Amino acid sequence: MSDILGLVVSIALIYFAIKFTFKCIKWIGILLIVVFVFKMVALIL
Repeated sequence: MSDILGLVVSIALIYFAIKFTFKCIKWIGILLIVVFVFKMVALIL
């Protein structure tokens, strides 16, 4: 019984870790794009 519970907990932790990592990657990507756009605009102006 405790083995199944441990397995479920570890799967849940891995799932949340992956979800959190993807969210961080997405936000970092958005920030990089924003910075890139600002640099391009600054060069044009």
